[in-house]
Amino acid sequence: MASTNQCIGSYYDELKQRVFYFNYNSAGYNGIYVYDVKTNAISPLLISYVDSSEDLFGFDPKYPIASVNILYRTEEDGDILHWTDRLNKPMKLNIKDATVSGKIYGTAWKKEYLTVARKMPTIAPVCNYGDDANVSSNNLKSKLFQFSYRWAYKDGTKSCWSPWSKLFAPYNVDTLSIESDVTKNNVISIALQTGNVDCTNIEISVRESISPTFSDRMLVTVLDKTKKGISSNSSYTFNF
Repeated sequence: MASTNQCIGSYYDELKQRVFYFNYNSAGYNGIYVYDVKTNAISPLLISYVDSSEDLFGFDPKYPIASVNILYRTEEDGDILHWTDRLNKPMKLNIKDATVSGKIYGTAWKKEYLTVARKMPTIAPVCNYGDDANVSSNNLKSKLFQFSYRWAYKDGTKSCWSPWSKLFAPYNVDTLSIESDVTKNNVISIALQTGNVDCTNIEISVRESISPTFSDRMLVTVLDKTKKGISSNSSYTFNF
């Protein structure tokens, strides 16, 4: 299919002597390229419908990219290219992640992986008290808790925290046999959403009711989805 190309923005990286340019393609193959001044070579970083099954950038020649910056980091972490075109959400790209030898998503890149504001869990965790006969202690008595969680992504970024869970209470607290048994109401199950395949870790936090307010947010745990065999785009229950 015949198509036309137009550079709608560029940035000269004086420190590392390279030029990044943003190419609009009329057939949808929008992309970011880098020109190495020292080697006089041009390399593609990401190209829509080549490294993805969708348009990654939404470039429009009527909206040139006038704001571009680089956040320099270590070689191991990779520098981050930031840009905005006043049409789409502000975006960023870890340059190392997009090199030929290190494309972390292969040909399955998605636009949501490039937005500065990463997708956050909008569903609050659902929490309930339960019993664990194997634990002969109870540190949950006479306390009320709320839980929240967020997603940590493959490129090292993190989402905002989810809404706090609703306030919930132990069951049958007025029953003496239950209230006096340390194996009753001694665990809280936290049901949460696991995020997409780009999410590698789930961070869970808690705050405790301290009348008439709450404590500061405290980190409970970090769930490594790979190590724990947690599936993406599903639900998972963690026992606190």
